[in-house]
Amino acid sequence: MKSFITGFLVILIFGVAGFYIFRGAGSLVSRLRPTPTPIVTPSPNVFDLPAPAYSPTPTPSSKPTTKGGLVKGTSTTTTTTTTSSHLTLTLIKTNECKSYITEIKDITGPLTLRYALKDGYKAAVTAWKQNGEELISQREISGTGELKRIEGLTYLKFQSQPAQCDTTSDTWLTITAER
Repeated sequence: MKSFITGFLVILIFGVAGFYIFRGAGSLVSRLRPTPTPIVTPSPNVFDLPAPAYSPTPTPSSKPTTKGGLVKGTSTTTTTTTTSSHLTLTLIKTNECKSYITEIKDITGPLTLRYALKDGYKAAVTAWKQNGEELISQREISGTGELKRIEGLTYLKFQSQPAQCDTTSDTWLTITAER
């Protein structure tokens, strides 16, 4: 038993010594030969590129002074361009004859609800505000048209139920919200 304990202690001492020797040698090698660090280069960003220079063409002008004379100078013209985009959100687009319920959350502006049905098909639609109040009450639709223009809402729950339809291979009902 004594020899077992002695052997175990020798192995333990050699293990601990080997660990620290290996760790020290690794540290020494890393100091003598450091590994290259990658150089991070930022990718070009559209916003970092210089904007095309716009230099207004000076046009001579005359301005009266308080001393009664005229001062010739330059005037500049500023042009502001405003763009707007058309947003179309498809709420329901289906070829199956079944009921659908969908919600729109975080509405930030006015929306116009539009519908398009295949000829000979009908559906009944209902819409609710966030507080449960009906916005559109079981309205039957067919053909193509506008359901309602929505303003001042941040939430809308919408349901469509088939009134007259058959499952088809092409789309029979499409309901969109547009801005």
